[in-house]
Amino acid sequence: MRYDPEKRLSVKEAAERLCVTEDYVRRAMRQGTLNIGSFVQNTGGRYTYHISPKLVDAYVGEHGSFGQEGTL
Repeated sequence: MRYDPEKRLSVKEAAERLCVTEDYVRRAMRQGTLNIGSFVQNTGGRYTYHISPKLVDAYVGEHGSFGQEGTL
Protein backbone atom coordinates (compact mmCIF):
# COMPACT_ATOMS: atom_id res chain seq x y z
CA MET A 1 0.00 0.00 0.00
CA ARG A 2 1.49 3.33 -1.06
CA TYR A 3 0.78 6.41 1.01
CA ASP A 4 1.77 10.03 1.10
CA PRO A 5 4.02 10.39 4.17
CA GLU A 6 2.73 13.91 4.78
CA LYS A 7 -0.96 12.99 4.97
CA ARG A 8 -2.73 11.98 8.12
CA LEU A 9 -3.64 8.39 8.78
CA SER A 10 -7.11 7.38 9.85
CA VAL A 11 -7.51 5.57 13.16
CA LYS A 12 -8.27 2.44 11.13
CA GLU A 13 -5.04 2.73 9.10
CA ALA A 14 -2.96 3.28 12.24
CA ALA A 15 -4.61 0.30 13.93
CA GLU A 16 -3.83 -1.91 10.93
CA ARG A 17 -0.16 -0.90 10.94
CA LEU A 18 0.12 -1.51 14.68
CA CYS A 19 -1.94 -4.76 14.61
CA VAL A 20 -4.33 -3.46 17.27
CA THR A 21 -7.97 -2.40 17.36
CA GLU A 22 -9.19 1.06 16.49
CA ASP A 23 -10.48 1.41 20.05
CA TYR A 24 -7.00 0.68 21.40
CA VAL A 25 -5.48 3.44 19.25
CA ARG A 26 -8.08 5.96 20.44
CA ARG A 27 -7.77 5.00 24.09
CA ALA A 28 -3.96 4.84 24.15
CA MET A 29 -3.64 8.21 22.42
CA ARG A 30 -6.03 9.84 24.91
CA GLN A 31 -4.14 8.24 27.83
CA GLY A 32 -0.81 9.43 26.44
CA THR A 33 0.68 5.95 26.10
CA LEU A 34 0.76 5.94 22.27
CA ASN A 35 2.43 9.08 20.96
CA ILE A 36 1.70 8.88 17.24
CA GLY A 37 -0.09 12.19 16.79
CA SER A 38 -2.57 14.42 18.52
CA PHE A 39 -6.29 14.67 19.14
CA VAL A 40 -8.85 17.32 19.98
CA GLN A 41 -12.18 17.00 21.73
CA ASN A 42 -14.92 18.64 19.71
CA THR A 43 -18.17 20.14 20.89
CA GLY A 44 -20.40 17.29 21.98
CA GLY A 45 -17.53 15.22 23.36
CA ARG A 46 -16.38 13.60 20.10
CA TYR A 47 -12.66 13.39 19.33
CA THR A 48 -10.77 14.12 16.12
CA TYR A 49 -7.44 12.34 15.71
CA HIS A 50 -4.45 13.66 13.74
CA ILE A 51 -2.18 10.65 13.25
CA SER A 52 1.22 11.05 11.62
CA PRO A 53 2.37 8.26 9.29
CA LYS A 54 5.97 9.13 10.18
CA LEU A 55 5.30 8.72 13.91
CA VAL A 56 3.48 5.41 13.37
CA ASP A 57 6.34 4.11 11.21
CA ALA A 58 8.89 5.27 13.79
CA TYR A 59 6.91 3.56 16.57
CA VAL A 60 6.75 0.30 14.62
CA GLY A 61 10.46 0.56 13.80
CA GLU A 62 11.34 1.02 17.46
CA HIS A 63 8.79 -1.23 19.17
CA GLY A 64 7.43 -3.47 16.40
CA SER A 65 3.73 -3.93 15.91
CA PHE A 66 1.71 -5.39 18.74
CA GLY A 67 0.96 -8.54 16.74
CA GLN A 68 4.63 -9.54 16.47
CA GLU A 69 6.28 -11.94 18.89
CA GLY A 70 8.60 -10.29 21.34
CA THR A 71 6.73 -6.99 21.46
CA LEU A 72 4.72 -5.50 24.26
